[in-house]
Amino acid sequence: MQAIKVLVHAHDSVSLSGTLAILRRVPQVRPFTEDDGEPRCPDVVVLVTEGFANAAAYATLRRLHERYPRQAPPRCVLIADSFLPEDTLAAVECGVFAFISRSEVTSPSLVSAVLAVGRGNAFLSGHLQGRLMSQLTMLRRHVLEPKGITLFGLGVRERAVLKLLSEGHGTDEIARRLRCSEGTVKNVLYRFMARQGLNSRSQAVAHALRVGAI
Repeated sequence: MQAIKVLVHAHDSVSLSGTLAILRRVPQVRPFTEDDGEPRCPDVVVLVTEGFANAAAYATLRRLHERYPRQAPPRCVLIADSFLPEDTLAAVECGVFAFISRSEVTSPSLVSAVLAVGRGNAFLSGHLQGRLMSQLTMLRRHVLEPKGITLFGLGVRERAVLKLLSEGHGTDEIARRLRCSEGTVKNVLYRFMARQGLNSRSQAVAHALRVGAI
């Protein structure tokens, strides 16, 4: 198993040195800093900041997150004195998969968070998980659904077409079930495939299944 590449960024040298020292003792992890000139995309970014996790911290995460290819951006671990629960969704948009309070961070908790995030899992406290779900529900109800969009980025009709396609129905049968023309169904599929860079209907169904849209 390859070591998890971890970019460590901190707002002070003591926090940077301490975080690096902890992670360097873990054989499954290869930590480095921006000054090391690591050419490859990290798997995980660890940001240690003082005070509240504020707009400046999220701007730093966004800069680090957007530096790398969109196909495989690094997942982020954010360490701060405290967090505003209402910022949870904004943090997730910056690639944050884990929050750790500076007052509670220990060597085991830091290592556990990095390993979990490196595997694609989240590391959130119960109250932050609840707040995130509440924000996602509000986003879905008040922003996306009125525009006919789902949380997966698919339109309601796109999702319906892809679901029926995944069940083996042809475009003519899908059109009958959705009470629209076959040309409309084909246009829905074409626009979705073009937007996602997909080349076939089977790829479209596979993509929708992979992201949990159907």
